[in-house]
Amino acid sequence: MSHIHAMPAQFSSHNQSRFQRFPMGIFSVFSIQNAVQVILARRFKAVALATQPQPPPVPVYLHELHGIPRDDALVNSFGSTQWRHVLVAKVMHWAELAAKHHDSLLLCSDNDISLLPGWLESLVQSFEDAGRPDLYFQREGGDDAFFDPFPYNSGFFLMRGSEFTAAFWRHVARRTAQEQPGFGDQTIVNAELVALQPDGAPGCTAHPLHLRHAHFPPKLVVGGPVPPSDANALVRARVHHATSSGGARGKLTALENFLEAWLAAANISRAAVGLPRSFDETEDVSPPHKSEVAQATSSHVGAATPPVPIPISQGGEAASTRGRAYKTSSQARRSVSFSHRLMLSRKGADEH
Repeated sequence: MSHIHAMPAQFSSHNQSRFQRFPMGIFSVFSIQNAVQVILARRFKAVALATQPQPPPVPVYLHELHGIPRDDALVNSFGSTQWRHVLVAKVMHWAELAAKHHDSLLLCSDNDISLLPGWLESLVQSFEDAGRPDLYFQREGGDDAFFDPFPYNSGFFLMRGSEFTAAFWRHVARRTAQEQPGFGDQTIVNAELVALQPDGAPGCTAHPLHLRHAHFPPKLVVGGPVPPSDANALVRARVHHATSSGGARGKLTALENFLEAWLAAANISRAAVGLPRSFDETEDVSPPHKSEVAQATSSHVGAATPPVPIPISQGGEAASTRGRAYKTSSQARRSVSFSHRLMLSRKGADEH
């Protein structure tokens, strides 16, 4: 269940009418470290455009992350220096977007995601039902209660642009670079927004930036390498995130398999949605009949964002800061158990 408390005083004066109902843009990042990463980004954009109900579509912007070493798309880069550089650069991009687009609703996403037919209305309605929080994340671990203390997956979220959210993401990037936590920025997001809560539950918190936050219902945003076996649960999904699916090629396979299963369960063809037959390493993934839309919303490649240096040492202030993420020894013990379990569940995973 998504918890959200009363709006802090500093937000009560926000002009709610300035927030459009739909996001002003869908934002993702990619690198050219291997060809499959580029295909994942192009696929993300094509599916996001094709599955919107009617024109004009919410535009999709792809931001290239520069300076990432190349690989063959098979290597498990989870936890590597390369992976950390990508995460920090990505989070800094979220900060830039929040600072640039005040009073706008932004959908921020990893590119190993499929936005399924019906996603736009469903996600926006869920966001409104939750009270229009500043940050609205994917629920990590589905409805598994084990993940209640660490509920947020920072690879997919709606965000209200403001200096508050910009400052938050800058803070997350700084801590991620300094501390090198096992699960990257997601560890820091949960530590800041949830672990420091007096009641240990998601919701409004006084630290660090009075941000209102919550998560999507697990039935709407589904993670994992395989589709649910229950057809009813499958067709209720509006977003699939290929977590725990290995490297870039594994993610592409998981995304395609899930999409095929979803379309079959919903009795919808690719042609009806406007998608090509399949996405692979050789195919042009731009929907032919939406070429004009694709041109009108061409990829936004911003200025190069150099990765924040990753220090070798994890001691000193970084270790002290990590220790402050949990208020009690009980929470600390749970964090160790969480890390061990999540490591096992994500064996072979790439980026989350």
